Amino acid sequence: MGSVVARWIPISWTMVRFVVIVSAVVTSACGGAEPTPTLVQATREVGGQRLPTLLPTRVVTATFTATASPTPAARPLATPTATPSPRFVVTLSSPTPTPRPTPTTTNTPTPLLKPTQTPTPTPTSAATIYDIISVSYESDCNVTEVRGSVFNSDWSPASGVYFKVWNDWGWSAISNPSADGLWDIYLYDKPREMTWYVQVMEGDQPASPIVTVHTDLDCEKGIQRARINWKKTGPPLPVYPYRVVGIDSHRTCGITALSGTLLTADWSPVSGSKVIVWNDYGWSHMSEPSVAGYWEVFLSDRPKKGTWYAQAVENGQVASSAVKVITDEDCQRGPQRIQIDWQRLPTVPDSTTYPYEVTDVSSEKDCTRTEVWGTVVGENWEPVSGAQVRIWNDYDWSLTSEPSVIGWWNIYLYNKPREMVWYVQLLDGGRPVSPVVRVVTSGDCTVGPQRVKINWKRKPRGPMPSEF
Repeated sequence: MGSVVARWIPISWTMVRFVVIVSAVVTSACGGAEPTPTLVQATREVGGQRLPTLLPTRVVTATFTATASPTPAARPLATPTATPSPRFVVTLSSPTPTPRPTPTTTNTPTPLLKPTQTPTPTPTSAATIYDIISVSYESDCNVTEVRGSVFNSDWSPASGVYFKVWNDWGWSAISNPSADGLWDIYLYDKPREMTWYVQVMEGDQPASPIVTVHTDLDCEKGIQRARINWKKTGPPLPVYPYRVVGIDSHRTCGITALSGTLLTADWSPVSGSKVIVWNDYGWSHMSEPSVAGYWEVFLSDRPKKGTWYAQAVENGQVASSAVKVITDEDCQRGPQRIQIDWQRLPTVPDSTTYPYEVTDVSSEKDCTRTEVWGTVVGENWEPVSGAQVRIWNDYDWSLTSEPSVIGWWNIYLYNKPREMVWYVQLLDGGRPVSPVVRVVTSGDCTVGPQRVKINWKRKPRGPMPSEF
């Protein structure tokens, strides 16, 4: 038992010395100046003699670790007892990043507006100098455009007026100045689906309400052309019993003439009244008495250039303000035919609560048919589809039109001129939504109207009648 102990003790102390020496070598290699590795040979006593003992493999690995790439002496570690890897040391020795300044509110980016959020000038942002008279739409497979007429406060054609059109995607254009009251903006050479905004401009300032126009790709029943007519506001004119409710122009290479309609306060035709027409050179002519509201003054059997003035006359007295119109000798540029419609002012305020009101009634001669037709638009002059029109006469006959398509409606009555008194009313869901319009057509297409156009517009507000 004693010899066993005597041999264990020397070996144990030998191993303790070996571990102490190796620890010192490793510690020296990790800190301070680079040491010189020293190989220490372990021994064991056998039979009274000291013999070398082979080192374990793991100790050799520890000795190899001590010879790894050392940290330069000029950059000692903060804590000598730490054993970081070389990669960790490189990370610590890298330059400290410069702190970024704290963002302020002035550097906060402003969110971009979506295309549908493009701001548009509001009608109230500037004084309304031009009012909207009428808006109508047409289909066309070859073009997308907006156009129309513009008048001064006395209804004379306005020249030098500019118009702006834009869309929701940042595109905009300014028209050429109006000439003889006509303006247009060409948009595309084919149908284009888009929402457009149109406004009169004076300088760089808006001078009218905005008209919204929606065009589409259906060139058979859709909208590609919009016609917008404007009139400049002005001081009140002398009070006459008749007011102008519509002016339209047409090109023709056959004749030059003025014509139109005279109507009562409830839009019924006036018979027996006249219209006087004159020019700047002393020429004048009085029309024949109106028949079923229709009047006409023939000027020339060819296109004729001239400036003309027209005024309604009732019982030998002037009954309206004078309207100035211009005709052209070029029938490709026009116009040669001017239509002027007057309505007698109501003697009492209109107390109707119908949501739609009549904006214009006009008529024309036609030897091939008798019909009534027109347009229906909403509060913002947008076309109304699905509305219907009912017409009847004094002989218990009645007919309801097909639903309106992009604001257009029509009722074909006869394939020839027909003398008759008709009553026309707008329907929505089968319910009357407008006053009744009384229409008279003539059996003689040389003197009276056969085609009557009635335009309705929805009022900005006003309740629909609850009972009928």
